[in-house]
Amino acid sequence: MSLLEKRLGQSYPNATTDTIVYTVPSSTRTIVKNIVICNTTTEAINVRIFAVPVGLSAGVSTAIFYDYEIPKNFTFTKNMYLILHTEGDTIVVYVSAQGVTFTVSGAEVT
Repeated sequence: MSLLEKRLGQSYPNATTDTIVYTVPSSTRTIVKNIVICNTTTEAINVRIFAVPVGLSAGVSTAIFYDYEIPKNFTFTKNMYLILHTEGDTIVVYVSAQGVTFTVSGAEVT
């Protein structure tokens, strides 16, 4: 078994569109350890983050954050220990307006 700590994904999504930031590769388990959300605009923006098991979709039953307001010109960091254990599981993000960058870091276990 090997453990590779890394930036799992980064995205600057379009407004009101579910965007996949990370997908678990085959023969891998993933530990999400940190999510950084950076609002680069002069307006507050609501964000959603979902941990979506393969076969399901982003929605209230898979939400980690739901309509969480990120203030203008602000960076929010959330440390966590979230295990994604199935190939095809995803981290999906959504923003009410464009202007937010998401960075997801963690480790892949193979």
